[in-house]
Formats: sequence, structure tokens, C-alpha cells
Amino acid sequence: MRRIWLLGCILLLLATAACAEDVRIQTPGGKLNARKAADSQSGIAFTIANHSLVSLEELQGDWARITYKKKTGYVKTEFLLLPSALVGETVYTDGETALLYLAPDTNAALCGILSPLDPVTVLSLEDAWAQVQSGSQSGWMQLSALSWQRKEPEGTPEWIPLRGRTVMAVTADSNQAHSISVESGTPVTVTQILDDHCLVQTDSVMGYIPVHAVALAEDASDWNPSETMTPSEALEKAAAALKKRFRTFSKQKLYSSISREMPQNLYHCLYLNEDDQVLYGALVDPSTARVLLTASYADFAVPVPESNLLPYAELRLDVSADRLRIGEILDCTVQAWTNASCIWSLQKDGKVLLTSEDTGHFHASYRPRTSGEYTISVTVTDPDGLSKSTDAEFTVLDESVPEALCDVYSQKDGWWADKAYRKSTLEQSGCAIFTLSHALNRLGFEGDDILPENLARTYALCLTVDGTNNERLILESSAQYGLTTRRNLIEDKTNIASLLRSGALFSFSIARGHIALIDGLSADGTMVHIVDSAPSATYERIVNTEIYIEKKEGLFRSIRSLDDIAGARWYLDTEAYGGLEYWMPLEYAARRGVRLIQRP
Repeated sequence: MRRIWLLGCILLLLATAACAEDVRIQTPGGKLNARKAADSQSGIAFTIANHSLVSLEELQGDWARITYKKKTGYVKTEFLLLPSALVGETVYTDGETALLYLAPDTNAALCGILSPLDPVTVLSLEDAWAQVQSGSQSGWMQLSALSWQRKEPEGTPEWIPLRGRTVMAVTADSNQAHSISVESGTPVTVTQILDDHCLVQTDSVMGYIPVHAVALAEDASDWNPSETMTPSEALEKAAAALKKRFRTFSKQKLYSSISREMPQNLYHCLYLNEDDQVLYGALVDPSTARVLLTASYADFAVPVPESNLLPYAELRLDVSADRLRIGEILDCTVQAWTNASCIWSLQKDGKVLLTSEDTGHFHASYRPRTSGEYTISVTVTDPDGLSKSTDAEFTVLDESVPEALCDVYSQKDGWWADKAYRKSTLEQSGCAIFTLSHALNRLGFEGDDILPENLARTYALCLTVDGTNNERLILESSAQYGLTTRRNLIEDKTNIASLLRSGALFSFSIARGHIALIDGLSADGTMVHIVDSAPSATYERIVNTEIYIEKKEGLFRSIRSLDDIAGARWYLDTEAYGGLEYWMPLEYAARRGVRLIQRP
């Protein structure tokens, strides 16, 4: 019966593949290899998790060209399932809590929720929607929210909603779709947490209110000095109040976020676990330094971390290409049964080039500087001593990528190890040069003269035995390019914020012995945007502050590691991270002082 059903799905594919549509991956178990060509002997382009949603682009006999996460490859049609095969079937959601609507429209009223463990019977389809029945609940849900698997998923939902947990709403003002208005003091039942909003029910309505609008605890502080608080001080004060009220707060490894997009400019302080799930929260009034509210969301929402580990003793190494040019970046990913330790080794033409320390890095990159035949190897060891090794081969062609201006240069990607900067190299001493190149690029300058190698030659005399004289570098380059600067550092927060809003940039000593660029200001004026050619140096040396990423507009979260930052690459030959963009508190930049770079 299963073969007949699969054959029917393939026939449906043949009849409907004239244009791109979303289909599901269905394998007997495990991931599916997408090939570079419609041939079983072709190289693996990427892998796809079972039940993943992919876009069907074209059929070629028994093969289909699909797109998955912006990557294109080829898979056998026998592993694809069309939406039409769902009608009459009982399946489950796609691993997350799903919402039911009264009509097939996200603007329709909400009428229920489904957990990943609730079986769903598909009654009919309409475009990208499915009409479903689950127990006593019925309605419409988005087709992409169905995994199409017929067996109950293992584990538990990401959030376990405890229907009947009634708390008190303190405010309810939101721009969220399906937001509802609830008067202060109204009892509400929280059924789900989605980022910074709760899905709640009252006697007459169902919809979203902000997480901060739910009161799970009493006022936590009567401390009331007159001085205005900074964001970092608010986080510290909130943490102290939470630690005092909730015993488990100090026993968990938590990460902080802060937003000022609140009524009366209150600080919204959140404390999250490693999966970005809110466990605790507080509201702080910066004008009075009073903690107005503390909350433990762990009381009614149980986070369950995801696991991407392979079955016991299995190991796989995937590389982004098997042929590349000199200067192109090879990205490598290790998947294993454990995440305990990983040792990398690289060979060229049979000769060992490098062997890493025992690292926790299961993603690594390499930027070759010479052509040849390469082999990259990994050895993974678990806490019980079980060790496995595997390798992958790639060829570096005898041609180079053209040099071009970069939005963010990676000082520690290995490429700059032999690029001279006076008696040193750009890899060793070039942070100020990279910062200058970033600044000139953002100010609209073009041409080869602002490439790091050429700037290093032009301003070689700015490098001393103690590092780059950044004051001299900025003064001389500003004179050459007709820019405005100042000899003295700017340390006033208000002045820095005003200049950033007018389009100015700043070069500054972000950490001991390291220079980076400030090129933007957050909407609320509390954070500055950083462009950093060597973030490992910053991360290792900064004190009394943290690095932040913006989760959504106005909401910032401190990072656990540099891997949290979008675009992070850890390079094999330097064992350091490449260039990255992130955020830091304005007060930190002002405390260290910044150097102005501005067009007249």
C-alpha cells in the first residue's frame, strides 16, 4: 500500500510540475542528499532534513530540481510528496505550536491552537491553507505548518502550553497581528509564548498581548535614587531583583536582552536561555531606577532544547565546494553523535599544513592562498573516549578571485598573513587600516586606493612599535580625502549620538590594542553599530560591557559567543573569527572616546 501511495504522489508530481510549488521531503528515515546534477554519482550539494519543505522547480525524468534555503540541487522524485496527498490523512504539525483560524487568511480571527503532539486530520485544501480537525478543534491552518509525518513526533513541543494558567494583565497595547485590548487587572489565560508576545484567552476573546504585560509577580523594589539609569545599569538592577525573588534565577546560565520600545520609555529587560526562550523578565523605569515588575515565565512555559546530533558513533563532514579559486572561502560543517570536542587537520599535496587544538568548533572556514590538492580531516571524541575521524578533499585552482572592496574585511581569515604593513603584516597589525577602509567605503569613496593593501602602503609610517598611531592615521587620511575630524577624542554621549544621526562615523579603540568602526545608532539611541575586522580580539579583551545582536527592531540580546552573530566564520589557520557587525552600548563607546570621520 505504501508503494502504491508513493507511486500516486509521483504521478501527481509529473502532472503538476509546470511551475514552482512547495513539496515535502519524505524518506524512510534520516536526511536526504541533494546532488549537484540529476545523477546518483554526482557530488552532494547539500543535505535536507526529513519532512523539510522545499520548492519544486523542474522535473527531469526520475529527478527533480529543488530549492532549499536558497540552495539548488537535485533529488529523486520518489522522495517528494505533494500537498494533495494530505487530504484525508492524519498528520502532525511541523514541530511548533500551530494556530487555527476561522478562515484561510492570517487576518481572520484565531479560534484555537495545536501543539506538535496533537494529531491533525486534513479535510480539504485551499491554496496554501488546510482545513483541519483535531479533537474538538477545527479551523484553517497554513499548509507550511504541517510536517506530513504520520507517526507521533518524539519528544515534546518547544513550549508546553498549560491551558488554565490564569494570570493578570497589567497593560495590553501592541502592534502585533491579532493583538487584543485588555484592561489592566483583567484575568487572562496564557497558552503560548511567541518571542515577546503571549497568546492569551479571556472569557470572550483570543489574541496577543506583550510578554511584559503579564504580571506573574509583585513589585520587587523600593529603591528610588534620582539619577537616570543606563541600559546596562537597568539590566543589573533587574537581575538583582529577579535573583532576590526567584531562587532558580541565579542557578541558570541566562543571556540578557533589552528594549526601550515601551510606554513611558520603560526598559524591558528579558533573560533568555540558550534557545532564545524567555525565562524571566522585568520592567525598569530609568528615570527613577525602580524595578516595576518581575516575572518568571518558566512557571508556565517549559523550554525544550533542540538536538541536531546524529545517531551514536556516526560522523559526517560537509564542505561547501570541491573546487574553488585562490581567495575563495571554503565552509566546513561537522555533524556527529556528540558535541564534546573536534580537532581539525589540513593537508596540501600530502603535506600537513595545520592541526588545530581540541576545539568546540564544529563549523570552520578556510581561505586558500595557493593552488593544489587539499584534504581536510576532523576527529571527534566524546566524553567516554570514543573517537571517530573522517575527511573531505577539495581542489584549489590556479586562478585567483579578483580583489574588490568589502563591506566587512576579515583580518584573521589567513589571506592577510603575507600582506605587508611596514615591518608587520595586515593580519598582525592592520585593524586601524581595515577600519579606515570600512569608513571610506561607507562614505562613498571608490577605487583601488582605499583597498587595505594600498592604504597600508600609503600610511605605513603611522605604524609604530606600539601599534598604529590612530590619531595620526585619521588626521592624515582626513586631509587627503577632504574629510572633517578632530584631534581630541569625543566622549560626550549626546554629541556622539547627534553626529551619528547626521551621517558621521567614528574610529575608536574598542578594546586594548584594537581599533573598530562605529557606523550607526539604534532607534532608541542607546546602542552603536560596530564594524569589526577582528572580533576575536574584541571579545577576548572587552571589560565592563557586552556585545549585542538585534533580534528584532529595538530588541537587543547579549551574545553567548561570536557564533551568535550572523555571518560568523571561524578560520582554521588563525583559529580566530573573521570580520563581523554587531552592537554595543553607546555609553561604552563614549567612555573610551571616539575619533570623528565625517564628510564636510
